[in-house]
Formats: sequence, C-alpha cells, structure tokens
Amino acid sequence: MSLFSDSNPLLSLVDLHAPMPGSDDLWHAGSATEWLDLFERIHGCTYRSPQSLRDFFTSFVDGDFTGKTLSPTQLRLLLHPIQAQVCHLRQFIACLPDGNSQGKGSRAVSKAAAKARLEEISALLQQ
Repeated sequence: MSLFSDSNPLLSLVDLHAPMPGSDDLWHAGSATEWLDLFERIHGCTYRSPQSLRDFFTSFVDGDFTGKTLSPTQLRLLLHPIQAQVCHLRQFIACLPDGNSQGKGSRAVSKAAAKARLEEISALLQQ
C-alpha cells in the first residue's frame, strides 16, 4: 500500500525474515484439496522452506535472477524494498542544504551520494 500512497513502507527489509509466499498458483487454489494437489505437483517430496524476502532481494541485487522469469507475486514483493530505498533517498535529498549555506564541499559530496543512489535504484528497476 505504501507504493500507491507514496509513503514509507511500514516494515524494514532487514526485519523481513519470514519465508516468501509460495507459487502464485497456490494462492489461487479453490480449496484445501486443490492447494495440496498443486503443492505436491510443484514441490514433490523435496520441499524445503522458501527463502525470506530479505534473502530474495539480496539475490536480486546480486543478479541471480538475470534472464529468469519472475512471477507477478515475486515482482510485487521486489517493489517493497525498492520503494523503501526511494523513500529513503527522497528524505535524504530533502535534507540537503540549499545553495545559500556555507558548506559547499559537503553539499557537493551529498549531491554526488544522492546521484549515485538514484543511479543504483534506477539500475534495480531496469533489471
């Protein structure tokens, strides 16, 4: 919801150690029996707990998903940490000194840091 209201996400990425949701098909199962049949078809007898959103995002940043197709649920989940970074950058830019202050050296460093962060976020969105 924070993405649509352009507000800070309520949960920090480092706090998200819960396992990621399963396959999109499992979420659309019409009954418990259908869910179990789908689960067994997808995972067989070799089920292991899925990675957390934090681990998933780390894998994404490391480029582990390059060339792979992600589900709509996975794409939506990746938007959460990216939205958190955008909000953090927006707050950082709002705190930059204006052109009238005396700290021109620190202002140049801050602007360079903000530009580098913006480029990093843009690269993540292009993946």
